[in-house]
Amino acid sequence: METLEQLRESLQEATRLKEQAEWYRKESELLLGSMQTVLMADTPQEMFAQVFGVFKQLLECNHCFVLEAQKPGTLYCSACSDGVFSDSSWQVGGLFKRILQGKTLTTFRVAQIPEWESQPESLRSDVGSALYSPVELQDQTAILVLTSPDVGAFSKNDEQLVARFSALVAQTMANVSAKLLVTENQKLRAAKEKAESDLLHAEKMASIGQLAAGVAHEINNPMGFIFSNSTMLKTYIGDLSKLLSALNDWVAADSEPSPEQLTQCYGQLCELWEELDVDFLREDMQGLLDDNQAGLERIRDIVLALRSFSRQDEGTWEAYNLNEGLELTLKMVMNELKYKVEIRKDLQTLPKIYCQPGRLNQVWMNMLVNAGQAIERHGTITIATEPAEQGVIVTITDTGCGISKEDQARLFEPFFTTKGVGEGTGLGLSISYSIIEQHGGRIEVDSRVNEGTRFSIYLPVEPPEFEADQV
Repeated sequence: METLEQLRESLQEATRLKEQAEWYRKESELLLGSMQTVLMADTPQEMFAQVFGVFKQLLECNHCFVLEAQKPGTLYCSACSDGVFSDSSWQVGGLFKRILQGKTLTTFRVAQIPEWESQPESLRSDVGSALYSPVELQDQTAILVLTSPDVGAFSKNDEQLVARFSALVAQTMANVSAKLLVTENQKLRAAKEKAESDLLHAEKMASIGQLAAGVAHEINNPMGFIFSNSTMLKTYIGDLSKLLSALNDWVAADSEPSPEQLTQCYGQLCELWEELDVDFLREDMQGLLDDNQAGLERIRDIVLALRSFSRQDEGTWEAYNLNEGLELTLKMVMNELKYKVEIRKDLQTLPKIYCQPGRLNQVWMNMLVNAGQAIERHGTITIATEPAEQGVIVTITDTGCGISKEDQARLFEPFFTTKGVGEGTGLGLSISYSIIEQHGGRIEVDSRVNEGTRFSIYLPVEPPEFEADQV
């Protein structure tokens, strides 16, 4: 049977074990919960803020900070719990060398340690002891420092706890770095896409700028005869007003006209009818109105084509018939071509393809303008479309000067051009190649000097990485 003294010792041991178990439970729960929070951090600053909060709950420390290498032999404070040590600089002595080699340890009476002696009194005034632990941050070893105003505040258990936690922090830092890398890649990708979109739009506007004089001429021609016809119609309306005024004199009379007056009225109207040549006026007015209607429709088509080409392409995908885009593009460039080029079309019935119509129309414009510029005096441009296996083929053939083998090898390089200064940016075919590639298609070129050039463009009905929710 146990004595009272033995029972007291057993009770004390049980109490000690219970307190120790409670401490370990609290430590484990705190570590687990804290690490889950730390893992959600998106930046090193957020992660260190979480880490410092954990240490202040686990240990009786007044300051927490991290020292990273700044240059050989020097460390600087990159993060601090309360800002007291922020941006401070530290010399690497024997103590820090041991820690950087992987040793976690505690020091007392920091005022007597060389690394602390070099710090201002304001920084070490409330530091009685410090605990140091190496932490792997990306490609370098840093030092995690915890301080306490009391001498001998940290135990061996505290050193082991911080060492384990530092290892977890290193893993977390790798996770944060990976997330930062992904975020940075996303930002770079978004910036690249915006730059490409801006370049596409700039090239589109440059192409329209080159066509501006021709477009202005296309609008000016119908505007000229509309203005002339309107002037003539105004004269005709004045003549008809004379006839109406003569009729009004008889219609507005207070009493019915006598037979003699009716005879007189009829004679006057016949005379005026012949004088004004009303039959000619009716026929000519109808012709003038028909001409004006055709001119206004021509202006409307040009304005609609300009609006379609000049608007910023936002990269939206939709089901589209390429024949419609080719017809629209021809309206835009026709004035550039019609005086020296005969256009031949062989547009077969096509399935709609998922594409970015505005960008493909820019391809057709680049191709047609280049084909027209390759023809010096007179020639032919043939535009043909046909369905193909799981896609469509667009062929644009000209009878121009052709392209040499050497130039064909560089044809799709950015800024490469065979044109004179001021005649082109050298981006048209490069951008066209990029657009077709984005659509999962391909461009093939067959050209012979002094015979002509043929561009064959294949486009799939549905691009390989097309997502339905983009439509």
